[in-house]
Amino acid sequence: MATTSKPAPLKKFILFIRATPTTEDPASLSTPSPETQRLLSDMMHFNQQLIDAGVLLDADGFLPSRVSSARISGFSPSSAPEDLIVTKGPFDHATLVSGYCVIKAKDLEEAIDWARKIPFRTEESVVEVREANTLADFGDNVTEEVKQGEGELRKKFEEGIGE
Repeated sequence: MATTSKPAPLKKFILFIRATPTTEDPASLSTPSPETQRLLSDMMHFNQQLIDAGVLLDADGFLPSRVSSARISGFSPSSAPEDLIVTKGPFDHATLVSGYCVIKAKDLEEAIDWARKIPFRTEESVVEVREANTLADFGDNVTEEVKQGEGELRKKFEEGIGE
């Protein structure tokens, strides 16, 4: 009798789309522009390709940092929430992400193949591909309590509780 092996589970990757001077310009949101209209259309087409392939888990873009953003720093084992430093935007575009896609892929190469299809084509455009970790990546550091808690949280999340 032949045995069939299950395909390896797909991994989760996040495609971070770095900000550019254009994505950080609030006028690019509301001022009619053929370039912006074309980019929105191209992104919708790209997202549809991801959906049709069954790999898209989530995707979104961010407002320019001068519109609504903050950075919180000063974290340490002894820092209290009120001791943390809050800095409001705007921030230098080179340090920002303007959007993301969360996809399923068999490996980094497949995720890179998808990232190459993102329709940003300016000289400043950069897409960073990162694999999300799982509890298994932490090996023996994961206690039974953590495994159980993570399972309960995942179940609540999948059921939509907490929205």
